[in-house]
Amino acid sequence: MPFKRYSGERPSDEKTPEKSITISKSGFININITASQHFRDYEYVDLFYDDEDKQIALKPTNEKKEGTYTLSNQYSYDAYKVSCKGFLKYFDISFEETRKLSAIWDDDQKMLIADFENREKVG
Repeated sequence: MPFKRYSGERPSDEKTPEKSITISKSGFININITASQHFRDYEYVDLFYDDEDKQIALKPTNEKKEGTYTLSNQYSYDAYKVSCKGFLKYFDISFEETRKLSAIWDDDQKMLIADFENREKVG
């Protein structure tokens, strides 16, 4: 079978319809391409943790202030990641294994909310 050359086309939203984040073993939060649509016009993110409901929230912002994290573009398409070991350690959120969390966009609060109740181990 002949090789097919990758053309640089980015994945379509149809292939990953559910919004999610992944907490990686290296201390990054990766925002999948579907959820990233809410972060495209921003440089930073504020991170929140709800210990009672076991949820993480990411709120995009363009205001650099104490405690904000820089959004990094992943690869050559519109998915983002946040290096946030300090946040994870502070709230005692384990990143010993990579985990994918389902997420929803809250229009009222303008933040992406991911739930530890809906998670799966990755890799």
